[in-house]
This record gives sequence, structure tokens and C-alpha cells, in this order.
Amino acid sequence: MGIEKFNETYFTKEEYFLDWMDSEESQRLLQFQNHSYEQLLESYLKRYKKFKPFMRLFNPIIRKFLEAQSPYH
Repeated sequence: MGIEKFNETYFTKEEYFLDWMDSEESQRLLQFQNHSYEQLLESYLKRYKKFKPFMRLFNPIIRKFLEAQSPYH
């Protein structure tokens, strides 16, 4: 969308890990994964493409606003 990556310190003061999760069993039970990552990304980009120039233009303001929402800021 044009907003730069946030510093990890805005999310927690403790060490954390975001990585791959094995969802084979939950998928078998719930059948919730209906699209590939590529399909999701394509849909997302198509839907929000019109906002991208504005996001880049207002990036500094949006970043400051979102960073101010962090309890760790």
C-alpha cells in the first residue's frame, strides 16, 4: 500500500516470532483456506490499487498516526 515497514519495537517489548504455522489439522476440520497466497495478494492489490498514490503521498502522516496508537511507542 505504500506505507513503509514499522520498527518491531512498536509491537512489543518482548521477543516474539512470526513464522510459518502448520495448519493442516485446522484446515482439515474447518476448511477455511480457500485461496492461495498469490490469489489473496492479487485480490488485495486489485481492490486497493486506487488508494496507493494517496498512501504514498500521506505516508509520513499515516505512519505517525499509526505509531502513536502503539502502547509501546
